[in-house]
Amino acid sequence: MSPAFRQRGYHLVSHNYRLAPQARLDDQLADCLEAVAWCRENLPSILGSNTVDVDRYVLCGESAGGHLVTLMGTHLFDPPPRAIIDVYGVVDFLTLSAFDPDPTKRPNRSQQGPWTGKFSEDVLNSLLRDRNPANILTDAMPWNEFERFTDTQLSERWATDFRYTDRVLMQAELHMMHALGVSADGLRVGVMHSEKFTSEEELVAFASSMSPLRILQSRFEQGQRGHELYSPTAFLHGTGDESVPVEQSYAMAKLLREAGVPVVECYEEGEPHVFDKKYTVSLACPRRSG
Repeated sequence: MSPAFRQRGYHLVSHNYRLAPQARLDDQLADCLEAVAWCRENLPSILGSNTVDVDRYVLCGESAGGHLVTLMGTHLFDPPPRAIIDVYGVVDFLTLSAFDPDPTKRPNRSQQGPWTGKFSEDVLNSLLRDRNPANILTDAMPWNEFERFTDTQLSERWATDFRYTDRVLMQAELHMMHALGVSADGLRVGVMHSEKFTSEEELVAFASSMSPLRILQSRFEQGQRGHELYSPTAFLHGTGDESVPVEQSYAMAKLLREAGVPVVECYEEGEPHVFDKKYTVSLACPRRSG
């Protein structure tokens, strides 16, 4: 993919950000905004001022990155991104089951049966509540990557001496044990640091402030509309996604379209979260209107 973009004159920049559970969502947003500022300040001197226009940039992210790029779009105005590409990202935390007003309806890890990973449930729950910045990671494996590739295979592919450390493996298992839809604690405790709030109302207010859909709803209610408010946005999502329901993308796309913001929607029928890990051939993207 990267060579294809470069052949068309695009420069690609992929940056990391501090991960949960040590970093909270607002910390991650700050890292992402700082990355954009760094690129705009430094890329002309690195790539050449005649080869890059830092005022013309596009934000793209998938899953947690999809949430962050749509959230960044509510903070970047001078200049705003030319477009935003959200690949199955959360845009409204308050409609997820982890924030169901009835606590008994929130997903509970104990309902899933005993944990059988390398690390005990007690160890992983302790990590979920770890706030020591010295333990922060800025990169981690998705799910069970360690079961799919050996150290040797990754070392060969990356041309480096790679080893799976216990800290990296622990982060991967934490992700699996407290994934969205499996455990409300993964989001409320691990990502939002619920212990820092004195009430459920305060936590909900924070979750709303981290939800691009809620932010834009408030601005639209104040009469703001169109390009001056938000960038043209594309949504890519599988309709069978059980981690981030496709209704998240439907709702955000509908809100933007009604406000006069250009929207593109591409949905893969029946596909789950991370549906794009395989190659498919499609002549057109099904478009959802209204």
